[in-house]
Amino acid sequence: MMQALMTFLIEHPGVSSAEIHPHVAPLTGGLPAATVSLDGIQRTRAFDGLVAIYESDYQIDTWAKTQAEASVLGGEIVAALEGYVGNMNGKLIKQIHIDDESTGFDRVTELYRHSIFLTVWHD
Repeated sequence: MMQALMTFLIEHPGVSSAEIHPHVAPLTGGLPAATVSLDGIQRTRAFDGLVAIYESDYQIDTWAKTQAEASVLGGEIVAALEGYVGNMNGKLIKQIHIDDESTGFDRVTELYRHSIFLTVWHD
């Protein structure tokens, strides 16, 4: 599911040409960039014991040299994902909901961050 999410964002016309990476962005990569991390998966089972639906929690962090750049990319990602329903690169998405957003500054990398916390319900 994470690869489907990343591919969707990379190919989405409303998301700028930022680099999108799993978990950690390379320090030598281009900016702005985004990282996608899976925080957890809950499985809802039907009465027959089979998984009926997955509820996956993701964190997407955008990284840039200015807070404005990080926030713009974050806004593009939120606009592309909020309320999405349909086929996402072979995965049937029941709904995507943006749960929370925050901003910050990383003193180690000296980059600004815009964090997006979301839930994806999928098969």
